[in-house]
Order: sequence, then structure tokens, then C-alpha cells
Amino acid sequence: MIDKLLTYHEVYGLGRAIIQMGFGGMPQVEHLKAIARLGTEVAPVVRREVAARAKSLDTLRGMLPIETSRIDVRCLGQGFTQATERDEVTPDVEAAIRLAEEHTLRPLFAFFQALTVPVAFHATAGDFDGTTLLNPRVYGRVEVGLTDVVNLLRTRATGAAQSVGVG
Repeated sequence: MIDKLLTYHEVYGLGRAIIQMGFGGMPQVEHLKAIARLGTEVAPVVRREVAARAKSLDTLRGMLPIETSRIDVRCLGQGFTQATERDEVTPDVEAAIRLAEEHTLRPLFAFFQALTVPVAFHATAGDFDGTTLLNPRVYGRVEVGLTDVVNLLRTRATGAAQSVGVG
């Protein structure tokens, strides 16, 4: 439960939680014990962890000239739901996507010792028929993105760069 509450705080900006318990089949004394555990074991740990994370960021900001960002997914709703293409998302959603790519996906790829390149392709399930890409706009973005990084990949593989054009 602690991990779940911390995740909700991090992802959705949760500041308060309302917890409901069903009374079916469990004696009242067990419910009261569960409520007591929430107050004595769960809530204090969550409060300390949230405060420690905030303090860590404040301390790091004092040590290094860094900028920290927080993505409040709950505030991005319409920017996501009103877009059917990546170029239709609102600027705040685009910034959140870029931040997520940079701080979530790249470390994962680094863990697997993969070469990460500054290009990403986004598509929806509607852009495909099974495994076949149907949307020419997405395919065009893939071509442009690959053209942008092909010299980097070639240099990495062979040590020699060449001029490449989109055909």
C-alpha cells in the first residue's frame, strides 16, 4: 500500500487519499486494526518519503545549477485526449512527453547498453493493421528520423560517415 500511495503521489500529484473498506465478512475489530495500521504504519512512512524526496531535490538544486521538472499527468488530460497525431498535442503535453522520454526511456536503454539516439517515433494502434504500418504520415516521420541518425549509426559501426538523402 505504501508503494501504491507513493506512486499515486508521484504520477498524479496525490496529496490526500480516501480509503474505503467493505464490511462484508470481516469482524469490526479487524477493520479497526486495519485503520490503526494505516495511521501508525502507512501514513507516517508515506509522509516521510514524500518529504525526503522534496528535500533531496531542494538540496541537489542548492549543490548544482540544475532545473527540476515535475509532470502532473492529471493536468495534461485534454492535451492528450483531443489529439490523434503527435503534432496535435498541446505544448505542455509535448514537453511532458519529451521529459518522460529523456528521463525514463533513455536510462532503461542505457541499462541494456543500447545506443540511444535523439529520435523517437510515435504512433497509435489505429496507424497499424496488425503489424503493418498504414499511416503514411507516421512512415514519413520514421524516414526523416532515420535519415537524421543514419550517419551516426554508420560512423559507430564502421568509423566512416557518408552523405544520405531521403529517397
